[in-house]
Amino acid sequence: GIAVCRQNPSRTGLVDASVPVPLFAIIQGVLATGRWNAKGRCRVRVDLAVLADYAAMTADQKLLIVGVFDTVWLGSFPATYPSIYLALRVIVGPDDQGDHQLDLRLADPKGDQLVALRADFSVKPPDAGDEAGALQLVLQFGNVEFKEPGLHAVDILIDDRFEETVPLRLRERPS
Repeated sequence: GIAVCRQNPSRTGLVDASVPVPLFAIIQGVLATGRWNAKGRCRVRVDLAVLADYAAMTADQKLLIVGVFDTVWLGSFPATYPSIYLALRVIVGPDDQGDHQLDLRLADPKGDQLVALRADFSVKPPDAGDEAGALQLVLQFGNVEFKEPGLHAVDILIDDRFEETVPLRLRERPS
């Protein structure tokens, strides 16, 4: 389908984009995101980014997301959370063909990096008549140890360019 690009002001992420990031876990991927390039055309950008209890791709390439959240209640800290899924939809334009890099960084309230993930993806030419396409990705963070409650963040970068922050609030469950 056709995707509409939005022009957004530039933003700065919480963590240094130059830090090496190991591959953590990629579950499934199809095609997704964008901003404006020098030709005034849509460029790779994040269109949707949510945390969930579970996410997957269906056989017909639909993004299935269950239990979307931005707050997690835990008994005490430090605490290990068994599984957090990140569902992403990325819009790409005709000038985005080729290889790209996705970086995800989960940071604590102080900005210290807890988990980092780097994944490569390729963009194929859009279908005839389409100005843009979409790539959908499902990623999983497993057994993440959180040392303290507060506002954590998942920073999303594409090709070393900050795209989005997804907030994650951790709260201590009252006794």
